[in-house]
Amino acid sequence: MTFDQLKHFSTVAKTQSFTVAAHELFLSISALSQSISSLETELGLMLFKRSRSGAHLTAEGALLIEKAEEIMKMTKEFQTFAQAQTEKLQGHLRISTIPGPSNALLAAVFSF
Repeated sequence: MTFDQLKHFSTVAKTQSFTVAAHELFLSISALSQSISSLETELGLMLFKRSRSGAHLTAEGALLIEKAEEIMKMTKEFQTFAQAQTEKLQGHLRISTIPGPSNALLAAVFSF
């Protein structure tokens, strides 16, 4: 199971259409269908009832979609946290002053 498969599962569940979901995900319908079929095979259950009127979650699919969305939310939080770590200020600070008041300034900076 991959994160992409969970995203595919969630998008099809939300749109109730393989065609619309494929368009939103920038995938071919065939690639999306294969991804969902592979996930269903791995899990050993059907996630969707497919018909001409669309794709509707099975009882098992309805239970699993909640968990899939929790996982995707936690993954997004993890990515946001990781990005925040790289955005912290790091490096050296150089300060120049004229002779005279520099002693008082340096004392204030070093106490900070």
